[in-house]
Amino acid sequence: KKNGVLLYGAVDSTAPGQKEYVERHKAMYNRGVEIGSIGTYATMQILQKAIEQVGEIDRKKIRDAIAGGSFETIADIYKFDNQVHQTAWAVGQWQGDEVVGVYPANKRGAKPLMFPKPKW
Repeated sequence: KKNGVLLYGAVDSTAPGQKEYVERHKAMYNRGVEIGSIGTYATMQILQKAIEQVGEIDRKKIRDAIAGGSFETIADIYKFDNQVHQTAWAVGQWQGDEVVGVYPANKRGAKPLMFPKPKW
């Protein structure tokens, strides 16, 4: 009974590696993923990429790399400017068994808004 429900935020369901992550998650936990687990994994990808870019464990350098960087993750492309995420999804929607990004509509992986919402 969630089909058509809108929510704040989303992930790009077409992002490279997300399908494989979802499959591994289902195999390990015997249930589907929650959107928060994809975002958490993406956060760790950002940290890993920033450390690799910096080449050492130096908190200030890593923070600076993230604060102004752009990172491809299983959730989306995260681009930061002055520590602010510039490319966030504003609106997601349950469509079938997944949350998809619907706004901004020009983002990679955006799906059309399901409207009117199906009756439950």
